[in-house]
Amino acid sequence: MTLTVFQVQMNCTGCSGACTRILKKFDGVEQIDANLESQRISVTHDAKVSPQDMLVALKKWGDAGKKTVELESSL
Repeated sequence: MTLTVFQVQMNCTGCSGACTRILKKFDGVEQIDANLESQRISVTHDAKVSPQDMLVALKKWGDAGKKTVELESSL
């Protein structure tokens, strides 16, 4: 399993819920933790899920809502 962390500008539970729904669509995502306080989303996934693909999907959402999204780490 891989842990990927994104820095995401989230203002409310609607934002975190939208990000969670986006990430759940990826086959191989096991667990998602969206933390409003730290503005981070941690995703546990298997090797067939690309952190870059998840970033592209989150950035599409972020661009529409004028929110910043960055890949922080992938281990």
